[in-house]
Amino acid sequence: MSGTPPVSLINPISRVLYSMDGPHESLLAGVPAGWSWGSHPSVDAVTPPAGMSSMTAWGQVYASAGAAEPPQGTVRVELMNMAAYVWSNAHHQWVLAQDTADVDGGHFVQDFSGNAAIAADWRVEPDGGISAAMVPGYNLHFWPTGSRPNLPIPASDVGGAYVTVQARLIGSAVASAHYVADVGGDWWRTPSSPYDQGENNPGIGEGRFMYLSGSWAAYDFWTGGAYATHPVGWTDEQMASSVGQTVRGGGQPSLAALAPTPSGGGVWGVNTGGGVQTAGDAANLGAPPPLVAPVVGVSPTPSGHGYWLAASDGGIFTFGDARFYGSTGALRLARPVVGMAATPDGRGYWLVASDGGIFTFGDAGFYGSAGGTALGGPVAAIAPTPSGKGYWLLVGDGKVLNYGDGPPLTLK
Repeated sequence: MSGTPPVSLINPISRVLYSMDGPHESLLAGVPAGWSWGSHPSVDAVTPPAGMSSMTAWGQVYASAGAAEPPQGTVRVELMNMAAYVWSNAHHQWVLAQDTADVDGGHFVQDFSGNAAIAADWRVEPDGGISAAMVPGYNLHFWPTGSRPNLPIPASDVGGAYVTVQARLIGSAVASAHYVADVGGDWWRTPSSPYDQGENNPGIGEGRFMYLSGSWAAYDFWTGGAYATHPVGWTDEQMASSVGQTVRGGGQPSLAALAPTPSGGGVWGVNTGGGVQTAGDAANLGAPPPLVAPVVGVSPTPSGHGYWLAASDGGIFTFGDARFYGSTGALRLARPVVGMAATPDGRGYWLVASDGGIFTFGDAGFYGSAGGTALGGPVAAIAPTPSGKGYWLLVGDGKVLNYGDGPPLTLK
């Protein structure tokens, strides 16, 4: 399987619940089974302790205890779509705290003795994932690249946390490999606080270690399940019912965006909750996990075998052969994102905010914006020129703004 794995196919709610409701699928090489996370998931702090204003996701890969490891360089772990969410009690929805197209990390000694570590040989794979070779005798400990984010909502409003990543094994020795992976997270005092043995970064917890294979699979953690007893966390029923809670104020999601297939023989329709409907030759390749904010846009890949969804906070969700080139999902925007458009070659995309601000990713060029300009209404949509060297913005009063090689146009 290549390209970004469809979330709805590899991470149904049954797998999310499974990630916290039983012992690890294998004991971990070099880790005492008696450790709090050595044999099963753990939940340490459902909500941020006093003074904490940041968080970060992380994950681990271990060899299965007792299994022979393949020679170094013959098996790599490939990762995609790592994200962390917090639950807003006030708005009854998941809010994106962190997402990434890239990860960092290294190989630590299996019991973290002295925090001894060696570098990982990270590389970008053709399908957009990032991978590192496993090293016998070490784990792989990874986390999102870049600085830790501020919590997107007040710490007092946080009611839980959810972390997810998609992973698989690649390489010549995959068939004989026995590796397991999990994800977890830490609360942090501030985005820049130094590590100090847990005083600045109390653990949120971590999920069930589950086997990796040559096929994409999701690995999840959430603050609940069978082992969330001290402190008491979410029940399975609460977690299951929270999925899809994306529209502020409640109500049923309404249709938000439409995009044609490249052949012109079908369309995708997407609602604010991320639900995808199809007609003609458009294939449903999946829908997002719990969202940051309502979906506002959809763009197909040039092949028609994938699509991007954009949310109003700038979060980007990829399906089929659509690649992730970045998002504004972890930023505080002055105005919400209202639309997106992909470049002609599918190697980038633009996001536009209601004030006319433009955000570019991949090979999408910046040709100007209406940000800071007095407009006759909010910007409603963006459309690229055929060359990809310009775009038009549609303003709510019917005016069309042109940039790059987009000629002036007037709606009639």
